[in-house]
Amino acid sequence: MLVQVHVSDFKRLALDASCLIHRGGRASAADYLHSRPSSKWLSYPLRIVDAILNAGSTPVVVFDGAPLPMKAGTDAARAGQRQKHRRSATALLQEGEEGAAEKEMAAAFEVTAEMRHLFITALKARRVEFVVAPYEADSQLVFLVESGQCDAAVTEDSDLLAYRCPRTLYKLQESGYARLIEFADLSLAEVGGQRLFDGSWHEWEGSLFTDMCILAGCDFLEMPALGIKTAHRLIRQHRSIEGVLNVLIRAGTLDNARAEAYLEHFYRVQLVFRHQRVWDAAAQEVRMLCRPDGPLADDDSCDTDYVGPPLPPAAGRLVSCAALDPRTLLPTALFVEEH
Repeated sequence: MLVQVHVSDFKRLALDASCLIHRGGRASAADYLHSRPSSKWLSYPLRIVDAILNAGSTPVVVFDGAPLPMKAGTDAARAGQRQKHRRSATALLQEGEEGAAEKEMAAAFEVTAEMRHLFITALKARRVEFVVAPYEADSQLVFLVESGQCDAAVTEDSDLLAYRCPRTLYKLQESGYARLIEFADLSLAEVGGQRLFDGSWHEWEGSLFTDMCILAGCDFLEMPALGIKTAHRLIRQHRSIEGVLNVLIRAGTLDNARAEAYLEHFYRVQLVFRHQRVWDAAAQEVRMLCRPDGPLADDDSCDTDYVGPPLPPAAGRLVSCAALDPRTLLPTALFVEEH
């Protein structure tokens, strides 16, 4: 259901800052490999921003905020992988394999606070809008599209589908062309003349699609040996995560204890995709992506482990404009420079 579009087809686009920095950083691998000071990584995201501006559209660049407690394990694993790639790059360089070493160093690239600082400074110089999310950029991107503040999100992160983002642009080129996925169009997706999401699309749209993405493996929870095709087949057949786990227990893939632990974690991940906190500029408050029903609606602090601690409006506003560091809630270098 990918459709080629041009950024000029949209008035306002929400851009994932980390994806832009990563793509720029991979092109600077040689400089990092030889420990040469470099800001080449910044040229790529700025070219994308300029391409959108030159097309008559308005970019809104969204930065990650504080890390989510639910993602601590994944973040630690990725840090370990980056260290492994750095060691491999060093070893390959010593062996004279510079090309292979550059590839390893590209895989070790990490977005730092200094990079975010430089990018935001450059955006301010261009008078380009930006927002620092309270926590992850993904939910903020979705909120901007769902609330009508932006027409689509621009990212390379497939998790936006799990968030059910209405419109997402992937593979954005410097020419301004990209591939659009409209979430509603997935209801018509077919393989071999058969609908992928049979039955009531309302079921898939409401929860089954996100459940399928979680089961396939996401940043917050992974089940070994399950990919998107298997997860789709199991959810399609059994229509609930509970039904899928019962099948896996009967097949001997999981025992009862592991299934129970997995299900408890699964429910928490559902909350992350539905209720992660975002900055609402119109209301000048940090709110949940989807206003919940039940206990969460009455006690905004009971879900801290899942979606991060709540932020008071004043702190949320200062984080959103990069005056406060979202991790420490202390003034940033940008705040000091301007005051």
